[in-house]
Amino acid sequence: VFGKKLADFFIKLGYEKKLVTTFHYVDTDYYKPGVEKKPTGFKVIHIGSLKRNFCMLQEIVNACPDIEFHICQGNKDLSSYFKQNRNIKLYGYLKEPELLTLMQSCHISLNVIDDTVGSNVITTSMACGLVNVVSDVGSVRDYCSPEDSVLCKDVNDFINALYYLKNKKEVLSAKSVKARDKAMSFSIESFGKWFQQNIFSI
Repeated sequence: VFGKKLADFFIKLGYEKKLVTTFHYVDTDYYKPGVEKKPTGFKVIHIGSLKRNFCMLQEIVNACPDIEFHICQGNKDLSSYFKQNRNIKLYGYLKEPELLTLMQSCHISLNVIDDTVGSNVITTSMACGLVNVVSDVGSVRDYCSPEDSVLCKDVNDFINALYYLKNKKEVLSAKSVKARDKAMSFSIESFGKWFQQNIFSI
């Protein structure tokens, strides 16, 4: 299973001896920081729809009119949440290269979530050197720490985190480097070695 929270759930059901916990892998050769220097400004990306809290996301966007948001809505239509906002761009389904290019142009991966076990968005964001500003729920601390991310409890935490990182470029840069470093521990190569040592030996 991906993440300690799901592991705890199965342990309570009596499956402890049949359980192995690992973490969501990421292709760090494909997902990586862009070659070109990021543009000046401050760009925030929000990706995904599973277990996302769109009402809270709406509050955050409304409270940050001078921050540029790029919201990947996939097959959902979130336009009703953001009718009055001029600081966002909504995207439908993006092909992988398009999504990668967009991620590489941003500084923050905003993850307003109700729960998570293992998150592809979080690990790919880290691999691209994005700083996760993320809800402190579920198994998120298996992936994110204060060194490489900002963990948030409520709307005010998110707003404060975004403006802090917007104004503290040196902190943003340091966390970005740490995020990429952390992603390497979730690389496919690391996962493959772990799998051989822990699964094939059972």
